[in-house]
Amino acid sequence: AQYAGARSVPLLAGAPWLSAVPGAGGVPTLASLYGTQVGPQVAAARRAVQSATVAKILFTSGSTGAPKGVLNTHGMLCSAVQASGLLVSSPQLPVGLDWLPWHHTVGGNATLHGILREGGTLYIDDGRPTPSEVAKTIANIRDVRPTTLLSVPSALQMLADAMEVDDALREAFFSRLRRMTYAGASLPQEVWTRMQALAVRTLGRPIAFGSGYGTTETGPGISITHWASQGGGEIGLPMPGLTIKLVPFEDRYEVRVRGPNVTPGYLRRPDLTAAAFDEEQFYRVGDLVQFANPAQPEDGLRFAGRLSENFKLSNGSWVATGELRLALVEACQPLVTDLVIAAPDRHDIRLMIWVHPAERQRAGGSGDGELSPAAYAAIAARLAERLQVHNRSNSGNTHRVAAVRILHTPASIGAGETTDKGYVNQRGVLTGRAALVDGLYSAHPGPEVIRL
Repeated sequence: AQYAGARSVPLLAGAPWLSAVPGAGGVPTLASLYGTQVGPQVAAARRAVQSATVAKILFTSGSTGAPKGVLNTHGMLCSAVQASGLLVSSPQLPVGLDWLPWHHTVGGNATLHGILREGGTLYIDDGRPTPSEVAKTIANIRDVRPTTLLSVPSALQMLADAMEVDDALREAFFSRLRRMTYAGASLPQEVWTRMQALAVRTLGRPIAFGSGYGTTETGPGISITHWASQGGGEIGLPMPGLTIKLVPFEDRYEVRVRGPNVTPGYLRRPDLTAAAFDEEQFYRVGDLVQFANPAQPEDGLRFAGRLSENFKLSNGSWVATGELRLALVEACQPLVTDLVIAAPDRHDIRLMIWVHPAERQRAGGSGDGELSPAAYAAIAARLAERLQVHNRSNSGNTHRVAAVRILHTPASIGAGETTDKGYVNQRGVLTGRAALVDGLYSAHPGPEVIRL
């Protein structure tokens, strides 16, 4: 019933539907199919499946515009999971624990298909990386003790917080773990360092801790650090069979990719499909990268932001949002989980910041919701100190922060401010909280705006 509205969407109205539970207005249930007799039509249907046959349609998160229906073919998905398996597979059967949704490419393709390829076991985590839901994840870790973990930076940060004060949880988490991978957003170096310190404390050695980079259009793999990563925003080298074309863009490179795991296009949108590929049929990812070590390209790439998120100040200077965001999150650790950089066509840079739940509580506030004036002031003072240190080394107007405010409420998935993968949609937040942005730049700002 909760998805009844989706059935009226023109692109989906003619599609066949199944429901996990009865009572969905005449829609057949999964259970009703279990008694179906296997006849010649099943064998015929199997024989009809080719590499180009569409296996599923996943809609993009909308972080760069309206969601688009990405055609995921059988060949595309098999190529993606095989490439990943060649780099990070294990001789032992994996045991996974995952909260990421299956309607997004990381949970529904990378995690699910990876476990299926290896013949492992996947436990569905009913927790989430939020103050109110993370306790479920912690309880599940104690029970499952996964051998592999693929998650987003916000979840890993909360997990590190919990393990630093709970030795039993730390022992359970690392008891069978062989590899951790993060995706969806850049991981602050401080979180990577803390997690490795916990691994050394438990195992006597660091854990294999890498990063994956991809999109819904690539099923999702583009690149991965299949070696002992050192953190710092590394996204590794291309997956086997995939070609990355780097197009110069100022001091960075725009990413374009071509290979067997790239989508043939978008559902009923030939216009968007044509615009998504260049003259050599490379898919335009829309992200920017730099070399981790320009003198040694084999050391891989480093994420440097989304092309669509960069903006100009009123003086015409470009702000490299992705790179600056990562630098500022690092500068404000352990206080900050994420931030938004404002604003296009303004005269300087100002920030809206989400504070880590543990730091909110340490200041006398709640883990989420409205902060008391006293808690707000305490956190603001610590933020100001860190940002002033940043400014002393970054005096240019495309890097220097002029003011900041703390956001009381988390980024909203429903309002398009964040994706299920944990990536903050900068444009969506600036649009949805336009009044707060105006207050940041007011000639007479309110008491919650901290000038630097």
